[in-house]
Amino acid sequence: PKSHLITLEMARQTPVGKKMMAASLSLLSPKHSYLSTFLLDEKFNPNSWWAPYLRMLPTDFDSMPIFFPDEDLKWLEGSPFLGLQNDFLTKVKDQVREKKSDIRKDYDAILEVAPEFGKYSFWEFCWARMNACSRIFGINIDGVKTDAFVPLAGTF
Repeated sequence: PKSHLITLEMARQTPVGKKMMAASLSLLSPKHSYLSTFLLDEKFNPNSWWAPYLRMLPTDFDSMPIFFPDEDLKWLEGSPFLGLQNDFLTKVKDQVREKKSDIRKDYDAILEVAPEFGKYSFWEFCWARMNACSRIFGINIDGVKTDAFVPLAGTF
């Protein structure tokens, strides 16, 4: 049911979402950023209706490369990941740095228009972004294409 979806439109209607919309932010990953701000607000809201769903989300994303410490990246050397280039480790590190930088740019852009969002750390924002990028569904609601967390589908 629609009442059990966290949609991009809902995220845009939050106080921070409205500020982001009013500023017409140029984000590198807009839908993930909007949904991430919603997730964080709900995660830290003790009365959140979404609390049961939020408790089921992963608490960390240690298996995602943006969270790998540099020393762990060396274990990928020689694997078919990204091919067998001589400068494999450099390419992996560059990709990880670029992804972190992109997420940081979006986080900083949000802080510029909604400084109150600074109550959430960059790493908390990363947590929310990883949930958004790994758990949203593209759906159509009443003829409108949108993205949403679908708790009843996303838990299986």
